[in-house]
Amino acid sequence: TEAAEAEQKCQAAQAAEAAEAAEAERQRLAAEAAEQQRQAALEAEQRRAIEEKRQLEEAAKKHEEEQAKLLRQKMEHEEEEREKARKAEEMRAMKEKQLKDELAEQERQKKQRE
Repeated sequence: TEAAEAEQKCQAAQAAEAAEAAEAERQRLAAEAAEQQRQAALEAEQRRAIEEKRQLEEAAKKHEEEQAKLLRQKMEHEEEEREKARKAEEMRAMKEKQLKDELAEQERQKKQRE
């Protein structure tokens, strides 16, 4: 019976050791799974941040292109306005000269008649 008791104690010790080893393995696997989840979440956050940065850069580029387009349109409009003003001034000067010429001609004819 002593041998049986010793055998039983030995088996109990082996079972306890096996249970401890199984628990340690379970904890190791749980820690490994938690680390993998943490890594996956970190990678997903990095991908999201990269995509957000890309979208912001794209929006900034579109805004910059739109601003350049508006500036070009403004400059073209200002050039058109300057051209209109120049032509109007030419017309005014031409009419003024024509009036002066007509007045001078009238004066000349008036002096001729006298």
